[in-house]
Amino acid sequence: MSVTAIEKDSARAVKKIMTSFASTIGNSKKEALCWGVKTSPEMQLEIATVLAKTVTEIGGDKIRGVMVLAQQAKMVGNRTPELKAIPKSHVVYIPNAESWRQDSLLQVILQSSQAGCKAMIGFSTPSKLSLGIYQFLVTKQINDGIVTDWAINMDMPICDIQ
Repeated sequence: MSVTAIEKDSARAVKKIMTSFASTIGNSKKEALCWGVKTSPEMQLEIATVLAKTVTEIGGDKIRGVMVLAQQAKMVGNRTPELKAIPKSHVVYIPNAESWRQDSLLQVILQSSQAGCKAMIGFSTPSKLSLGIYQFLVTKQINDGIVTDWAINMDMPICDIQ
C-alpha cells in the first residue's frame, strides 16, 4: 500500500471516529469522560498527524483544537503544567497511552475534563491500561482502515484482554 493510501485511510478513519465522538458531546447519557482508539502504535502516531485537520473539518463549536501529548506528561503534585493554559473545547490526544504511568494518565484525563476538554487515548495493548481507566473509556478500534466499536469484557481476566 502506498503512503498516500495509508494517509487517506487514516484520515477517513479518524474523521469517522471524531464525528462519532463529537456527536455525544453535551449528551449527559452518552458522553464519556475519555475517548479511546485501539489500534497499532504506528496508526496511533498517524492519528496524531491527521487529528488537527479532522477536528477543524468536523469540530464546529464542540471541538476547537487538538493538543498532542506524545510523551509522558510531567506531573507537579497531581496537575500537569502542560494543560494549565489549554483552551476549553480542545481534545487532548495521548498516543501509546499504555506506556504512561497509569496514575499520571488518569490525572491527565481528569484534568482535561475539568478544563472543559476531552481526553482521547490511543493504545494497542489494553491489558497494560489500569482498570480505573476502563470505567471512563468509550473506545473505537481501527484495524486495516476499518472502524468498529471496542469494549472490554469485564468477566475476563485482565491478562487475557486483547
